[in-house]
Amino acid sequence: LQTVTRITPAWLSNFTSQIASAVQKAMQDSSSIDPVVLTPDGVDFGDANSTKRVIIQAYEGGTNISAFLDPNGFIFRQMTESGQYGTETRGYLQNVSSLKLGEYRATIDNQYFSTTPEVQADQTRAKALLRLPPTARGRTATEQYVVRLSDGSYLSSTASPVKSLDGHGNDTLYQHWSSNGKLIDDMMVASGGHGSSFGVKEENGTIWIYGITKNFNSADERFRISKFKYHGGSDIKTTVTSNSSDFTVGCGFATDDPVRVSYDAKHDLIGVVRGDGSFEVLNPVQALAGDHDVLYRIDLTQYGK
Repeated sequence: LQTVTRITPAWLSNFTSQIASAVQKAMQDSSSIDPVVLTPDGVDFGDANSTKRVIIQAYEGGTNISAFLDPNGFIFRQMTESGQYGTETRGYLQNVSSLKLGEYRATIDNQYFSTTPEVQADQTRAKALLRLPPTARGRTATEQYVVRLSDGSYLSSTASPVKSLDGHGNDTLYQHWSSNGKLIDDMMVASGGHGSSFGVKEENGTIWIYGITKNFNSADERFRISKFKYHGGSDIKTTVTSNSSDFTVGCGFATDDPVRVSYDAKHDLIGVVRGDGSFEVLNPVQALAGDHDVLYRIDLTQYGK
């Protein structure tokens, strides 16, 4: 069980101050910086001529300040047999080849720190679209994802706070809201997950949802890309295992590969975030036919490379 931190203005102010202080200390004293090396692909080089990714991070007093360091500030070098540093490469993301195994060192050059992060959100033109009450079917709930529909209304998703429809305790509640935040109706989907993301396709006035549903009777296809019709006021009470005119089950992913789905209505493409952090683009027709044919794939851990 993991406790979720409550984000409040006071917490955010303290967090921001903590980061600023850590960056200042790192800029003034390089000895306070701790390089941390992550190996997301493991360190088993059993395959000949294989490569593994290495991600370097910079910490100061337990605070991750990597976002304030220019890529040139991450230094990676292999040690020679005589104990000397070899040729350096720079950047937070490195690759180690099975053909060049040995001892490597990661160091941080504090001259490349800045008080401005490499990536930051600009909220100067941000505006509130609507306010939704923190409830669902009379219980306290938080919306996970919201999609604006063509008529100005909104469709949201949240983990169902009420009794499970099929006993697995993993249902999704979709809620349809007016343009001014008034609840129109809702629909609960058995074993739909906590609704972290979904997509909407509108066809002839009908709302179709692209999302993930689960089959707890299958380990190989636990998470399924699904497309189903939104019926306000009517729940999908059991796990769907066969296709119908209102519900299509597509390609599935194993228990250890939890995925999330989004939908690009303009280009009619499905986006899938895989369990390893990669992002895949699929053709909806092929995906719903059970064909996991990837059109494009990017690795979200390779930011900045």
